Formats: sequence, structure tokens, C-alpha cells
Amino acid sequence: MLPEWDLFTRPDGFRQIIAHRLPCNWLQVVENRGDHLHAVYTHGRQFQYVLERQGRLTDDPRARYNATMALQAERAARGVYTRTRPIPNEFGFTKTLMESDRSEDSPEWQLGFSPVMFPYTVYPGGTEHEIRHDYQFGVPIDDTHTWHVTYRCYVFPSELDVPRQERIPYAEVPLQNERGEYILDYVLGQDMVVWYAQGEIADRTQEHLTAADACLIHYRKLLREQIEIVQRGGEPMNTFRDAARNRCLRTSVYTRDDSTARDGRAAGYYRANFHRFSKGGWRYIEDDVDRYCPDKELIIGLYEQTEALGRRASASRELAQASQPIGVPLR
Repeated sequence: MLPEWDLFTRPDGFRQIIAHRLPCNWLQVVENRGDHLHAVYTHGRQFQYVLERQGRLTDDPRARYNATMALQAERAARGVYTRTRPIPNEFGFTKTLMESDRSEDSPEWQLGFSPVMFPYTVYPGGTEHEIRHDYQFGVPIDDTHTWHVTYRCYVFPSELDVPRQERIPYAEVPLQNERGEYILDYVLGQDMVVWYAQGEIADRTQEHLTAADACLIHYRKLLREQIEIVQRGGEPMNTFRDAARNRCLRTSVYTRDDSTARDGRAAGYYRANFHRFSKGGWRYIEDDVDRYCPDKELIIGLYEQTEALGRRASASRELAQASQPIGVPLR
């Protein structure tokens, strides 16, 4: 039976599915699942370069491309670097991303985040205190083509009137625009070009792996182990025959209390504010694959309602605090 990952089964999600057909082997897609250090180059400088070529680069400090580069500049000024490692679990592994001056006792190093579920699924982020959740699947079509599926699940506050879905809408998005140019001005488009720009099947004999590739190396070892299990007549990881074990499957991850906080991915602010307009004049949602959601306008409206709900709650707390009697100091 198919694994019942938690985003498939939770009752409070508003769902969208976006897919791309990639001209490359599926393993190039899944190997990237273990690499968080690419963000500086792919979603920072490359993003800036693409917008610069289009005449659309802004100085918005909260935009993904600028926030990522600013965070890297801060690290360089402090003389620190980012460390990463895999943390194995029953479904695959989680990944860590921690600055070198932090203690290894910290939850981010001990729990990790962004789980990889064997063989080809990733849950980017994977934290509770966010609206936007998703699974990404790199499904093999044949040796040189991959069906990449993004299963998006938005979890809005229960106070909102979120429409009930009878079916989940699906949109398949081309890699190129009508002029034959690759579309690279959004985050997932930047990820994907890294995968297929390696060619249909990457030549791994030319690699020079380092400590920064620890999660990629771990995945390859895991893949070999699972192949050997099948060769011996066993069943690979995430094969479920017992319905009792196949219920709302999820991995424990490090969860930040504030999804808009500055973090190693520099993605917190703009993804929590997809409905807001950046300094460039477009909404932050346009910087991510969510701009292709069939129900984009509805999602933007729900983000706006969420913000309004938060403002009302904040005003109520301030009013309650102001109405508290002032204590008389003891003599």
C-alpha cells in the first residue's frame, strides 16, 4: 500500500499539485535532496543574476535573493561557516544545517529538519509553525526523464472559512517560456536547472565530494543498502503491508517557534508573507513555484485573512494588558 505520509491524511489542509517534466535521470533530483548549502548560490546569487538580466533586481532586503546573500555576508564577517550532517530514521533521514559557532547540543543539530523519505520524497522545512507545507517527489519516467511533483498543503488557522475541496487541482508547468527561454525567476525553477543542466545522466566519475556532501553520500549508501536488501529477497524501506503501521507517518524535526525568523535558509519572511508586495511591485508568492497554483488568488486571500486575524488577536492582547489594574508598590 502507498505510505500515508501526514500531509496526505491531515484534515485541515488546502491542497494544490504542481508538476514538471524534467529531461534528466531521477537520481540527480533526489541527490539534491541532501544539499542545503546550494541555497547561497542557487537562490541567492543566481536569483539576483536572473532578475538583473531581466531588469527587475530590487534592493528589497526581505526578498529571498537579497536575504540569502546578506546572511552569507554576515557569516563571512563573523568568520563562521555552515555545517551539515544526516540523521538517520526509520523512513530515511533528516538534514541539519548549523553555523559552526553553535553548540552540537542544539536541537537543530540533534533533530534536523527537511526530512528525506526513501526513495525519492522530501518534505522541505517540515515544521509545524508555518502555513505552507509540501512534499516533492522525483518520480522516474525512464532513465533520462523524471516527473517532478510538488504536493502543496496550506494549513490556515481554524477560524478561517477555508473552502472544502472535492478534488485537488493539478497544474503541469513547462520549463521554458513561449520564447524557448528557461524560466529561472522562481526558487524551484532554479533548483531544477541544476538537476537537468548536468545532462540526462550525470557523470559521477568527475566528482570531488567533501564534508559538505555528507547527506548526499549518506543517501547513496542508503540506496545501495536497500538494493542489496531487495537482491536478497527482502523488502526495501517504506514498504507497508500492515494498515495499522501505515497511519499519518511523520518524522520528528527541529521546529522553530517563529516561521518569519532569520534562519539558515533565509526563506522564513517571504514565504510567510506570500500575499504582501515586495519592493519590486510583485507579491512574494511570485518568487516561488506557488505562483503556478491553480487557486493562487484564493490562497493569497487566505494569507491576507490570516494576517488580519493575527492583527486582531494582537490588538485584543494589548487591550487586555492595558485593562489590568496597576499594582500598588509595597512600602
